[in-house]
Amino acid sequence: MTLQEWAALDEDVEGELVDGMLEGEELSTFLHELVVDVDSRRPSYLGTPLPRLRRGSATKLAVGPRRGRKPDLALFLPHALPALSDELIRVPPRLVVEVASPRPRDVHRDRVDKLTDYARAGIRLYAIVDPQPRSLEVYELGRDGRYAVACATGRGRVRVPGCPGLVLNLVALWKEVDEAERAHARSARRLAQATVDGMSRQVLASDVSRAMRYVHEAVDGAGSRRWDRAMDRCRWEAIRRALPRGPCHSGN
Repeated sequence: MTLQEWAALDEDVEGELVDGMLEGEELSTFLHELVVDVDSRRPSYLGTPLPRLRRGSATKLAVGPRRGRKPDLALFLPHALPALSDELIRVPPRLVVEVASPRPRDVHRDRVDKLTDYARAGIRLYAIVDPQPRSLEVYELGRDGRYAVACATGRGRVRVPGCPGLVLNLVALWKEVDEAERAHARSARRLAQATVDGMSRQVLASDVSRAMRYVHEAVDGAGSRRWDRAMDRCRWEAIRRALPRGPCHSGN
């Protein structure tokens, strides 16, 4: 598959182009998508006064003759913007961001394969946001064509090296993640309670159905005398439950 064929694929066809072959994308969890969504829809988190174009994970970026990547976030400077009609972007963004996933294959992809691809494509800054340990790593491209760690932190408002005016507000990011996790926990508790209530209603209905079956069997199989005995047992059971429990009362 060529880069042009990959770029022309329908949006529903997932995958990145690796040596001419379509390779499955990373495991997308709720937490992963939440962080991507927060970074892409909240310009205040980027905190920059300069106009920049941010594009989400639908961006198809050429990083080699037969390799294409779809970063979670790409940021372009005003003087180096791709054309609005471009399906395949060949203009290197100033910064690409990947939100890390815990699956080992995805870890290798983000920290080894994409590190090499983005460096080869001449992308100056590569940031990895890891929501599990809540960390941010920013790599800057050196003159030797390799990335070196320019910043590594997990909190605060981070001024991204090599990109004047760009600030990543990790405090706000993790706050929204916390709020989403609390909302998810509340929803899970409500769902669990609803499940328990539903099971209780099913058990009650089953007990009533079983009792009625016994009554019908008594009437059909043995006539009115067994019916009378069944009714006596029901009355006695009702009286027994109504009596107060204490040293002077027995259930027999």
